[in-house]
Amino acid sequence: MATELQETILEEEQEAVLEEYLAFLSDDLRFAVSAKYVTEIITSFFTTVLPRVPSYVKGIFNLRGQVIPIVDARIRMRQTPDDSGDEGKCVIVLNNDAGEVAIGLLVDGVSHVVNIKEEDILVPPANNRQELVNGIVHIGRDDYLILDCEKLLEN
Repeated sequence: MATELQETILEEEQEAVLEEYLAFLSDDLRFAVSAKYVTEIITSFFTTVLPRVPSYVKGIFNLRGQVIPIVDARIRMRQTPDDSGDEGKCVIVLNNDAGEVAIGLLVDGVSHVVNIKEEDILVPPANNRQELVNGIVHIGRDDYLILDCEKLLEN
């Protein structure tokens, strides 16, 4: 009987849908973004500054002929701006599902890819002031804020 129960539990665990997320750091906070939106990670880039753009838009860069705006994650998510320059930072290139809209998200660093079950993602508190965060997940000893890519790419 115990063997049948163990087999059933194993089958249920295998059936749980895992989605890959890219974990990154911004102002000492841990974030994760669905890997289905991530095109690539750029560690060496040159930014062209543009006039009259929102403060969170650092500028644009050319990625193999495609002009991509760079959004500073810290400023966009109302965190402490970092005036130390772009050295050591990286850009996560994100696309929407149709591949029509691309942005580069400037972050402090990318840490790893993690598999997350949808049911493990908790709804953020009601008084959450981060309109770009649509969930929180606890992995090991750390909490990760799940970034809402659809909202980020809309704006």
